[in-house]
Amino acid sequence: MLTVLTSSPQFVTITFDGAVTVTNFPFYKDLFTLTNPNKCPVTATYFVSHVDTNYKLVHELHRRGNEIGAHSIR
Repeated sequence: MLTVLTSSPQFVTITFDGAVTVTNFPFYKDLFTLTNPNKCPVTATYFVSHVDTNYKLVHELHRRGNEIGAHSIR
């Protein structure tokens, strides 16, 4: 069993849901300094709501390799 765990790729998915603002962007920015064991950068998926979102910051998140999704409105 141990061989299977060490030979299989392991994935962690990081997602955030809500507005991207000047208040929470510094926290997201700190994630960009992290790398996984093979030196690839840590990225996340952001499900962005329209209300209170700073789209300049959303663009910066995308520029840094993160995925952007639309938070649906009912």
